Amino acid sequence: MKNNVKGSFLALSGVALILLLNGCGNAIPDMTQEQQDMVTEYAAQLLLKYDANYKSTILTEEQSREAEEELIRDAELAALIQERQEMQQAAAGNESGGEGEKPSEPEAPVYTDVDSFLGLSDSVEIEYAGYLVCDSYPESTEANDWQGVARATSTNSKLVVFTFTLKNVSGGDYLLDMASLGAKFSFRINGNITKTSLTTLLTNDLMMYRDTIPAGETINAVLLIEMPASDTENFDSIKMTMKLGDSRAETTLL
Repeated sequence: MKNNVKGSFLALSGVALILLLNGCGNAIPDMTQEQQDMVTEYAAQLLLKYDANYKSTILTEEQSREAEEELIRDAELAALIQERQEMQQAAAGNESGGEGEKPSEPEAPVYTDVDSFLGLSDSVEIEYAGYLVCDSYPESTEANDWQGVARATSTNSKLVVFTFTLKNVSGGDYLLDMASLGAKFSFRINGNITKTSLTTLLTNDLMMYRDTIPAGETINAVLLIEMPASDTENFDSIKMTMKLGDSRAETTLL
């Protein structure tokens, strides 16, 4: 009986070494050296705990069950350590943009009528017309142009200028006072870059626009953001967020 129990213990010890040194599949060999040392040390201590020359030559049924449960717990712990390590490595790879990075899911387009959201649909139709990337805006000015120029704050930055057409559909001359309206705009580029529209002294800044649009006429207005030049090389998607008082809405521009 004594030899049978001892044989069972040796078999259990072998299982312990296999579980703790090899892990589930090929998971454990990818652990850090420190984690491998901790698991190996535990295995040695567990074997010593029940060694014939340490305390007893016989493992009781309860001790065998406890040893087996302890081995299972440690195998699960080792697998959990490896899983967390892989998650951290994946997160680091995504941040660095390295090979194997999973592309983000494209956002579903959302379309909100800009003039309706701003309460202007009976007077002005506002349509998105496109964007341009530049160092300064306007890119050229007349000698007597007093409105000033918006410029990127550094050589590593660019301005992104979003252009809108505003058509007077009121049936008469219409004074558009966007400054008093107090609307705010921001843009989300490629799903992960958010920039708030700049406040400028440009006479055609949509946020601060205040002028009379003749009946039936169309004027151009702009919203500007500033971004690192490297981020302006490729726009896959653009969403504009509008805020007016407590109301908020999004519309897809690209």
